[in-house]
Amino acid sequence: MTISGVVGQPLAQKTIELSLVGGRVSHAYLFAGPDGTGKSILALEFALHLVGAPRDANHPDVIIAEPDGASFKIEQARWVQRELSLKPVSSKRRVAIIKHAHTMTSEAANSLLKVLEDPPSGAVLILLTNNLEAMLPTIVSRCQIIPFRPAPVAEIETFLISNGVPEKRAHAAASLSQGIVGRALALTADEGLGDERALAASCLFLKGAGDPFEIASRFPAGREAVADVLTIIAWMIRDAVAIASGAPEEALVNLDIRDMIKSLSLVPRDNLLRALQETLKARERVEHNCNVQCTLELMLMKMSRLLTVTGREGH
Repeated sequence: MTISGVVGQPLAQKTIELSLVGGRVSHAYLFAGPDGTGKSILALEFALHLVGAPRDANHPDVIIAEPDGASFKIEQARWVQRELSLKPVSSKRRVAIIKHAHTMTSEAANSLLKVLEDPPSGAVLILLTNNLEAMLPTIVSRCQIIPFRPAPVAEIETFLISNGVPEKRAHAAASLSQGIVGRALALTADEGLGDERALAASCLFLKGAGDPFEIASRFPAGREAVADVLTIIAWMIRDAVAIASGAPEEALVNLDIRDMIKSLSLVPRDNLLRALQETLKARERVEHNCNVQCTLELMLMKMSRLLTVTGREGH
């Protein structure tokens, strides 16, 4: 039996396949790893296998729950308990998938412990989380943990190309995805890669693009989204350093906007390296809960002094 719904997760797929083939299905699983790595897709495919349904089907014995607002509440936990205690409608099992399980309130987690300690016959619980450390230890200890990790960039690029994404765009999206397939797909959407790199270019070609404070206000809401744009800026600077150091164009991440990168590479190499350092420092500050707006404004003011390119060729 083959599980085939995700890219770059051979360990997770093999673990689930062995459970299905060997008939050693646990009563509880914990899929842990970054968002966008395929946890939800694989959980649903696994659940449908367990109830004997085809992929992409809706099945009355598979239920899916997610947080109501910012947290997964005790009322939801009790609903899952009730659903799992019911007799299967048309299979031998009842399967519940809980997304963002790390958002459970302590009351909800303690309520679900009853299912984990004394599961109803044929019940399987699949928890999904991107923050294993935030999970209640007594929950974690009663689940089979299946880790999800960033996928190899080459696999993501091959996947994108096989789905009709042009090679240069697929290369850029895969390289900028940090191994997260969902992010690569978002970047290849109609506006995704263009919008984020347009903002990144405004940060790198400040002269004529607007003042640093105005450009800082254009950044998307949310720390993760801001960090993503900063990652794109860092890769664009790295590409410019590579060109300035004599690397071949084929080595670029942003090969599809090489004219813009060549323009940026005209900045003195030392300035580029200092700009890269400032970008990485800003990303670290954003990820560690520093004030986002102040961090961006400070970075952009430094960029305006370090990067003196006036053209925006290739954009």
